[in-house]
Amino acid sequence: PEGSMAAAADTDSVNALISDEDIEGRGPSTKLGALIEDREWTDVISHLNTDSGRQEAAVCDEYDDGLPLHAACRNDPPLEVIVALIDSNPRGPAAADDEGRLPLHSACGCKPPPSKDVLSELLRVHPEGAFAADAEGQIPLTQACIEEAPLWLIRSLLDVHPAGARAVDGDGNLPIHWAFHSGPSAVDTTELLLSAYPEAASKRNSSGSLPVHRACTQNAPVPVVNMLLEEFSDGASSADEDGNLPIHLLCRKGSPFRDDAHGLPSYLDLPEGVVISPRNGSETAGTDPKNALDVMELLLKFHHDGASAANRFGELPLHRACSEEAPLELV
Repeated sequence: PEGSMAAAADTDSVNALISDEDIEGRGPSTKLGALIEDREWTDVISHLNTDSGRQEAAVCDEYDDGLPLHAACRNDPPLEVIVALIDSNPRGPAAADDEGRLPLHSACGCKPPPSKDVLSELLRVHPEGAFAADAEGQIPLTQACIEEAPLWLIRSLLDVHPAGARAVDGDGNLPIHWAFHSGPSAVDTTELLLSAYPEAASKRNSSGSLPVHRACTQNAPVPVVNMLLEEFSDGASSADEDGNLPIHLLCRKGSPFRDDAHGLPSYLDLPEGVVISPRNGSETAGTDPKNALDVMELLLKFHHDGASAANRFGELPLHRACSEEAPLELV
């Protein structure tokens, strides 16, 4: 009988695993993991009501060493799934994968973002997760800013960890360095981050870039650049490690961007019909000439001599504008 029980246990263990052909060396290694990747949420909850399912909730994936909870957080799960996974493995919210990321990182660093209920549950069971930095020095707030998360998510993380706005990642970036994009939420996100840490506008990353440099590179809306300069007016006259003022970086993103290429230069001569998605699914691509012109006028208002400033390669903003085929309005 004991031998039969052991054999049955071994069989159960084998049946819980997906074959090598199924996972192709990278996929989930358990039935629970496969159900999560397929977003079969009803089946996930049913499986977690079995002994093998509860055991698998604590099994790390062989590819990234993440738990099923990590995988679920990347796949926009319903709250019931998160609660069931945590009930099966209470240590899960504090567990890091091989890149040092907690499930909260996974939730904040994906699209679509987690539901409000899911985020609240992750923060409730392990509020310390909002403070945790991964192997790249990024906290969940940083991940959220990179992925253009909605304002409510940014606010929720700051409510738990207000000092998160001051957190520096491995490249010297604050969350605000990552917050700039062409979408309308950039304005509210910038305002919120600056209210939490006004001095952020004057902080450089490892490349010597201020937030305003990053904002100009990303064609951020005029109100974003204005907020940064109102907080730190010297930003318009500050050079990065290559001697570029923000106005140099504004001129480098221009009209060479073909509509069908979503941000790739025309000289790449892509085949007809090729469509490249903008970063993170942003609705805008390349440079909006009207926005860029308004930003340029704002930069020159704060630093009139910016138009005559050369970077360390001897380039004026005009050189950059011409070499990058910037919109005529900018030239």
